[in-house]
Amino acid sequence: MRVGLGLAALALVAACTDAPTGPTASVRVDLSGRWQRASPAEVGMNALALLAAAGDASRIPRFRSLLVARHGRLVAERYFGGSDSTTLFDVRSVTKSVVSALTGIALRDGVLPATAAPIAPYLARDDTLDAVDSAVTVRHLLTMTSGYAWDETPGPDYNSWIVADNHVQYLLDRAHAASPGATFTYNSAAVHTLGVALEGAAATPLPQYAAEHLDHRTTAPRPGPGALGRRAGPSAPTAGGGGGGHAHL
Repeated sequence: MRVGLGLAALALVAACTDAPTGPTASVRVDLSGRWQRASPAEVGMNALALLAAAGDASRIPRFRSLLVARHGRLVAERYFGGSDSTTLFDVRSVTKSVVSALTGIALRDGVLPATAAPIAPYLARDDTLDAVDSAVTVRHLLTMTSGYAWDETPGPDYNSWIVADNHVQYLLDRAHAASPGATFTYNSAAVHTLGVALEGAAATPLPQYAAEHLDHRTTAPRPGPGALGRRAGPSAPTAGGGGGGHAHL
């Protein structure tokens, strides 16, 4: 699959010509509206090379879409394997960016008072927190500096967390490897817990909160078959919505 991606990437690079193609300054794109489209020639791209890139992409197993934009305009849009523009995909850790955006909206609207606010008041009453847990703030979870002992790249912690009975308590029960705010550690459970805290602050399920505040055509997460809740299992409550991953966009 990596070879196929490399060939497709090379074809896309080859599709760009050296001729001036328009604005050299950055182009701001309003994702709340529809993409403005352009022909390859209008943005200095080679149409045949774009077709070659699409052909390479179509031969990559599980590759489902290829969109190419240049200078703020959509130049190519192709779908493979029976998918189309309405197909939802499990975007895995892109979900973290969605949760971060929702957190920013909550801060703007006063749903969360500040990034320095502790998350403890927004978790469930039966969650057990020690003194250090209670000091963890929204900022710590946003910046992955909560200080919990964690290794999911390439350690086993992610898989162990996924099958835990309580995804929030599993994180709270971890040892504290550093003081909150001291060091960065990539931690999917931390962002998931941020999603749970945001639900508590908003008193609204996370997918619903997203649908109300984000443009549904681009980024609103929707629960899918892999969505995480506070507890695992088919009969578990859906609180949490998979803040660390598994949004379907």
